[in-house]
Amino acid sequence: MSSDVPIIQKNLLSKRSVVFDDDGTSAWLYLTRPNSEQPMCDCWIYNHITPPDPSEVSNYHSGPPPACVGYADANDTFADTAPPDVSFVWSKSGNDVAVRINGVIMGFIAAQLSAGYSRLLLQNGPWGRVWNQAIYASLFGEDD
Repeated sequence: MSSDVPIIQKNLLSKRSVVFDDDGTSAWLYLTRPNSEQPMCDCWIYNHITPPDPSEVSNYHSGPPPACVGYADANDTFADTAPPDVSFVWSKSGNDVAVRINGVIMGFIAAQLSAGYSRLLLQNGPWGRVWNQAIYASLFGEDD
């Protein structure tokens, strides 16, 4: 089940906002530029559906596309019937943000690297980069 409306939080130090958007097909994390609603970076977090064939990705033009075969595993689809419990973890600078879904850090965006990292990605590509624990720990000063 999707969260129906985007979840948005602003960091008072960096003046950036984070947006978690789950449209029922896939969920994405966005980080804005300071004092702006314009996203500077995004990252796929999970699919609700079985990853489509790469040739079918263009069929999802009404919203951000789900990660396709080769980038996501069918066993990793979000199948809970209740909306996810979503919270955010900000770096000390407020320029980087991680998303916690049902108690588990599932992805983060590193502003200085202009990159999003997802725990469920199988390879780097248009959906973001594969999880990098060393970068996560250096930005957030904690283990996941």
